[in-house]
Amino acid sequence: MLLLRVGRRKTTWELENIDDIIKVDFWANGEPDLRLSVYLIDEHALAQTLAEHGASNRSGSRGFQNVDLSSNRVPVVTLGDSFFEFTRVSHRELHFSDESELKEFLEALRSAIGVRLHVVSRAEIKAYVDSHAADAEWVSFTAKYGAWKP
Repeated sequence: MLLLRVGRRKTTWELENIDDIIKVDFWANGEPDLRLSVYLIDEHALAQTLAEHGASNRSGSRGFQNVDLSSNRVPVVTLGDSFFEFTRVSHRELHFSDESELKEFLEALRSAIGVRLHVVSRAEIKAYVDSHAADAEWVSFTAKYGAWKP
């Protein structure tokens, strides 16, 4: 199982300074995000998760560096606000008490970041959407919002 954090940038983890990584991918409302939104999924569900996340947020997908945040931290079960049941139910949060705890956590992940990164191409996400276009949730989504382009 992966505890997937959907990436916001293509090269976040190539930054050298942990503070820069936090400001790029772990920042919300002008401060460090201490309630990280993640999805508890099997690796085979990467394209589905990214398609549903992107469509629900009406954002595109550009091969960002999504990262597995699995650790000994226990994720908090929280229903996501996704349009799709799978991503609503698989949504979790990782809670941190302050920025230093978040920094410590992310620093510990860096040594194994190569195996934690999961990049899914736009073509893979588009193929998932195309193959599920007749599913009830995608039909409903398209009727409400129009076609979504990864």
